[in-house]
Amino acid sequence: MGKTIDLTTGNLKINIVRFAIPVMLSGILQLLFSQADIIVCNFFGSEYSVGAINATSPFTNLILNILIGFSVGANVCISNAVGAKLKENAERIIGTSLILGLVCSVVLGALGVIITRPVLELMGTPAECIDLSTQYLQIYFCGVPFIILYDFAAALLRGMGDSKRPFYFLTLAGVLNVGLNLIFVICFDMDVSGVALATTLTQGVAAFLSIYVLFKGHLFANFHWKYFRFKKKEVVSIIKVGIPAGIQSSFFSISNLIIQSSINSFGANAVTGSGAGAQIESYLNTIQNCFGQACIAFVAANYGSHNIKNIKTAIKWCLIYASSVTVVTSLVAVLARDQLLSLFLNSDNAEALKVGSTRVLINCGLYITYVFTDCPPYAERGLKYSLIPTIISLLGICGSRLLFIFTLFRMEQFHSMDWLFYTYPISWALTGAAHLVALLYMYRKTKEKILGGASLVAESK
Repeated sequence: MGKTIDLTTGNLKINIVRFAIPVMLSGILQLLFSQADIIVCNFFGSEYSVGAINATSPFTNLILNILIGFSVGANVCISNAVGAKLKENAERIIGTSLILGLVCSVVLGALGVIITRPVLELMGTPAECIDLSTQYLQIYFCGVPFIILYDFAAALLRGMGDSKRPFYFLTLAGVLNVGLNLIFVICFDMDVSGVALATTLTQGVAAFLSIYVLFKGHLFANFHWKYFRFKKKEVVSIIKVGIPAGIQSSFFSISNLIIQSSINSFGANAVTGSGAGAQIESYLNTIQNCFGQACIAFVAANYGSHNIKNIKTAIKWCLIYASSVTVVTSLVAVLARDQLLSLFLNSDNAEALKVGSTRVLINCGLYITYVFTDCPPYAERGLKYSLIPTIISLLGICGSRLLFIFTLFRMEQFHSMDWLFYTYPISWALTGAAHLVALLYMYRKTKEKILGGASLVAESK
């Protein structure tokens, strides 16, 4: 198990960084998957290719986030088993997680193909973009099983302390993705269909390699065919964490869908510019989110081993690291926003550039508020509290955004792109404050249980 990091012993401050860096790089590569599509289409695609892809993001996120929440459950469960040294439990979790991910992703992928056009119409996607958006999404949804199987396999590997190999596999897939993008778009003139196909094929490569390591790698536990079935106990444990996480993510996506619909009402250039700003914003999210993913793995493992000191250390340093990198990346994004936007937008599209610049200035400039809506919920779920962080996020983020859209946004003085963008940091600040209070309460309750000698591995709230 030389490639793995021990989540319960050693210098946690250093181990968190060692764990988080490959996760960060993996996340950046996943962004490059989608952004290579946009950059290639910007230079070699049709006039509305970039806007067509940007218009699909809230819908794809809605479908994927439902299932990715389940992978969070798998991560927590296997980290608990690793911390408690329960190898057979971990093997059952691996098998159950993979079949759960496969079945659910096939169902939702098929559903996505069927409802793509009606959803895009419901969102008010500009007429210039909707045909291209439909082509892109229908191919993309065919590859959802590959995307989800990779996410499940990577979550299981990280839960056992291996964050490097998922990064290696995405590196290979990322290189292949860029190459296939260029071939399909330039040589075969496939436009958005070509970049969607390239993403699907290369995600399949990453998924296959990750599952192969679970099967053959030197890990705490491996994949065995005899456990590739729905085990009731493991399914219940995964969904107790996964369903609330999936609901939270899906409602985030629903609120973003509604905001996207409002952006769509300002026209194709607004969609293109906002989408370009969101691409830059996504890098800030990925860079700080790696410490959230480290937090859930370290907290869950030490929860399983009943080590309250390490739980406190993990939470403290993950918050410090996430806040520090966010301050730096926010500053870079704001100062270099024009240069960064030029990667995604044509220089002669002044309206789109203005919208994109405004989004980066507001959202990236205030992104420090997002850290506290992201890292604390990971810690809360690592402590086996799943429902409370979901409720906080639904009320704080989704509730405040929907309240704005259906009230103030309808007033003339608030009916602008600027105010749409301000809804993000305002909702982050409100939700982050509530999460910090909740996390302090959960930590104290967990400390009381551990010091009182309670058995924690099987508990869930």
